[in-house]
Amino acid sequence: MISHSCPHLCLFPLILKLKLCGDRDLSTNAVHLKTAITQLPELTACKATLDLHMNITTALLEQIKLCGLDELFLTEEAINKQTIVTVLKYLCSLKGFNDH
Repeated sequence: MISHSCPHLCLFPLILKLKLCGDRDLSTNAVHLKTAITQLPELTACKATLDLHMNITTALLEQIKLCGLDELFLTEEAINKQTIVTVLKYLCSLKGFNDH
């Protein structure tokens, strides 16, 4: 079996082997099943960590959208593509800019 850095990636090949072997080799199926059951606590912990990170990521994404940071980034990118003269003309055209 191929070794992966995260044990949850190893469970699928074990299940696939069980399914492909059928009833032909019960001892092999038992070994694969025992390995999968042995890894279950570690896999559950790995899933809990992944769920936690997904929850944090989702919350961060919601806050980014609420603050409009994605729009700010796009605006900054658009400004960076403009020439200095174009940006200065735009700033001078703003209401109240020439009052100071």
